[in-house]
Amino acid sequence: SEVKDNTMTSATDDGTTTKAAVTATASTESSSHEETRKLLKPNPSSDQVLVLLKKSFCAKQQPESGDAGGEEVQLEMVKELDSWDDKNYLIRMNGTSYLAKVHNGVESKDFIQLWKKQAKTTEKHAGESSSSSYHQSVIHLQNAIMEHLSSQGISTSKPIPPTTSGDCTSTDVDSSEPQPAVAIHSLPVVSEAHSPCDLVVRLLQWVPGRTMSSFRVLPIETLAEAGQFLGKVGKAFEKLPTTNLPACKRFHQWDGKNTNEVRNFVKCIDDERKRVMVTSVLDAFQTELIDSGVAETFPKRLIHGDYNDGNVLLDDNLFVSGVIDFGDSVESWRVLDI
Repeated sequence: SEVKDNTMTSATDDGTTTKAAVTATASTESSSHEETRKLLKPNPSSDQVLVLLKKSFCAKQQPESGDAGGEEVQLEMVKELDSWDDKNYLIRMNGTSYLAKVHNGVESKDFIQLWKKQAKTTEKHAGESSSSSYHQSVIHLQNAIMEHLSSQGISTSKPIPPTTSGDCTSTDVDSSEPQPAVAIHSLPVVSEAHSPCDLVVRLLQWVPGRTMSSFRVLPIETLAEAGQFLGKVGKAFEKLPTTNLPACKRFHQWDGKNTNEVRNFVKCIDDERKRVMVTSVLDAFQTELIDSGVAETFPKRLIHGDYNDGNVLLDDNLFVSGVIDFGDSVESWRVLDI
């Protein structure tokens, strides 16, 4: 085995890389990736969030001619919302509700490095095109998905462009490209050793409604409509070109076609009966889907990847009002969304 640039490969006698080695590499990197996400989960105070939002998204409205000063934006923190790796907040700006999202350090670092790399590349090769851009990032993929779905009449959290880029100055990033709908701020994370950390912050339109999971009982008609709504989302995905969205082809731990990666964690199950049960399911997945070649026949496209009752919203009449959370969206087996 050879370790180079944090990527491990294993070469055979003829110089090719074995499939097992590639899988092992992905497994090792994904495990480390998930651990890092926990260390770099944002941990700002509510006051810090309000300050950064006011700085980046709440610039005073331009005064009319003859007026002294602009209109002060009224910003209110309503409550913190649940999130696995990020920090989400319901805020109100001049009485209108928005979702403020502070991204974990892993995705933030990926985005920031690509954005700054593009700036350096543009400066070095003025007039030449480059693929080293924030367009390769997961955060850009999420923005592109939400903007596309909104254009297709599907209610979701469309990103709001900032008035300033936060702690990133014009010399840090490429000003020749359209500026992404993000701001960057230095904030504390769970790990004190990694604090403060540059994190991506987004302001998103608020999708009204309650999550399906907040209802103890729902009529079968609502469940059926949720399935129909998923079909609409799927049809809309088919109209979104992914050629310039390379992040949709990334390796993702939570992508269902990577189910076998769970083997790395089976050893953590203390209960032998449960450990045997999980192993049997993984063996069946490998034998019946992968080794048999059946999985190769599955149609692929961009999927939501996490269409559960916590990400489907309902209105007061129990009709689906929207869908949220595209952090697990990848190009994968279409059936996985069902």
